[in-house]
Amino acid sequence: MSASNIDADKNQEEKSQSLINDKIKNVQDISESLINTEMKRQSVIAQKMLYTEKKHLREIVQKFEDKFAKFESDMKSQMTLMNVSLDNSVDSLEQSMTKHKIETNTSLVLMNTDLQYMMNETDLQIETMNVEFRNMMEDSDMIMKNKTDIKLNEVRQELEDKSKKSLDKIREVQTSLTRTSLDLQTAKSGINSRLNNAESRLSSMSSKFTSLEREQGSQEDNFDYRISQLSSRISKEEARKVAFSASLDTKQSYYGKNERIVFDEVIYSHGGGYSSSTGIFTAPKSGTYLFTYNIQSTGDGIAHVLLMVRGYIKARAIAAEGTNETGGNVGIAYLWSGDKAWIETSSLKDKYYIYPYRTTFNGILID
Repeated sequence: MSASNIDADKNQEEKSQSLINDKIKNVQDISESLINTEMKRQSVIAQKMLYTEKKHLREIVQKFEDKFAKFESDMKSQMTLMNVSLDNSVDSLEQSMTKHKIETNTSLVLMNTDLQYMMNETDLQIETMNVEFRNMMEDSDMIMKNKTDIKLNEVRQELEDKSKKSLDKIREVQTSLTRTSLDLQTAKSGINSRLNNAESRLSSMSSKFTSLEREQGSQEDNFDYRISQLSSRISKEEARKVAFSASLDTKQSYYGKNERIVFDEVIYSHGGGYSSSTGIFTAPKSGTYLFTYNIQSTGDGIAHVLLMVRGYIKARAIAAEGTNETGGNVGIAYLWSGDKAWIETSSLKDKYYIYPYRTTFNGILID
């Protein structure tokens, strides 16, 4: 595996991490936007409902104020005892009407008593006049008696008419008071019902807000958990990652048999293990490793090299004699921590000619 492929894998890993972070941020932004929109919409609905309920209550109160103002004007002409101002609240209005009713009933009793007294006085006067007229009849003529009877009848009729009108007016006032009391009870019941309905809606909206807050909290906890898992996984992968890539920089006239090649230019190293001074890779962790290597020969002869692991041959590669001829191979082996791997020449010939330009040695922990 070349250094460019390793760098490409690292870039792909960084891009994947960036995409994951962008998706998490997008989900958080969308969730926050939906919650804010829903809260604003519920707030506007609640304000509209409260405004409508307040307006309706003001209209009801205004109607009752107008009705009681008219009622007060009518009562002033008949009974001065009911000249009391109506309060704006329903409770104060009930107290005022109860007081009016008591005063009116008292006045009615007094009026009935006065009427009865007047009727008794009238009957007494009539009886007295009858006695006098009977006494006068002996000395008066029949014409005078007839005139007196007519006058008495007129007086009696006038008193009876006045009494009847007063009683009718009293009954009318009592009926009006009864209707007003019923209207007050109905209005109070309607107001209480609307207030209870408004409180119920507000409670429902509060429950929805609480549910939304809990859902948002749950989503945030889920995101935090996933991010934590991903971070832990990345940390573990980073801790396990071991890789290196080195190339041959120093040119020798030739290499002898079983001579270790020292790749003295380190291109990439993660996790440690490769030494550019000895050309030996010492496994920092136990696991399965993948090794690749490539050699380039010169016009002076062939290049024959071996991949050695723990002193044993794992792979061979030959570059034929000729300028810019290359050869390479791949080897996989399980290394315990501390095991070593390197590249060396074969024992078939005394001299091997290797050109540095395309000669490399790479290794990576794959499991």
